[in-house]
Amino acid sequence: MGQKANSNVLRLGLKKNEWKSKYIEKLTEESSIFVYNDLEIRKYLDRFFQLHGLILHDCRLNYSNNRLDISLSYFVTTKALKFINPTKAAKKSSVIHLRNGLSFTEMLLESITKFTKRKTSVSINFYELNRKLSLSVRKSQVVSLKKIKTQLRQFKRAQFFKETLNVLFVAIKKRESSKLLSQFIALQLSTTKRHNFFLIFLKQSLILLSQSDFSAIHGVKIVIKGRFNGAPRARSQTLQIGTVPLQFLEAKVSYSEATAYTPNGTFGIKCWISEN
Repeated sequence: MGQKANSNVLRLGLKKNEWKSKYIEKLTEESSIFVYNDLEIRKYLDRFFQLHGLILHDCRLNYSNNRLDISLSYFVTTKALKFINPTKAAKKSSVIHLRNGLSFTEMLLESITKFTKRKTSVSINFYELNRKLSLSVRKSQVVSLKKIKTQLRQFKRAQFFKETLNVLFVAIKKRESSKLLSQFIALQLSTTKRHNFFLIFLKQSLILLSQSDFSAIHGVKIVIKGRFNGAPRARSQTLQIGTVPLQFLEAKVSYSEATAYTPNGTFGIKCWISEN
């Protein structure tokens, strides 16, 4: 049996690949405390964003003395519209206001400061990919996107059509987008019943987008295992577009895992993205 290594850990220190958490311990015993706090905060952020219909794209933590700086980039899905207050969301502000009257940042700051026992001052910087997406698209890219939409017109009536194309467009342009792609696939597998229909659309759209002019990746590899369409036995499907050199250390490969929870069991999703 081959022992698979994590592609992110394997390439640390090569070509500016750094830890996403930075801290300086004064004593050797403090390193274990920093690692524990880092893992717990990341678990909480993933779960908190998932419950409010948001998908984390990137999360970076920086500890310095009695200060904790968190920078988050996220994607807003259609599920998040149930929690966002429409009157306050109409204003052009980066703060998300929930229906219970509290702002998204206030809830996050309060919970993280309680976890740190109010010994550290916490600051959070948000970066919403949906708003920046419309600003970064050029006219030539809009024309090519319209052509791709026409080629995928047989899937136009599906609920996941527009949102999947937006997520794939971000995953192809932004670096380190494997987490966004794997979490979105897990979300769709848990909500849709026609899994094979969604995977056919996913493969065709990835092929068309990866061959476009604005693509910044060499290839994508996705491995999904579970009970597709409620089948009695689990099986695995592999989607590979382009080249993904996993054993070439100098290649920029982003890797992430996700789990989808369905009434018929769980789906395991592994995603590799080879960047230019």
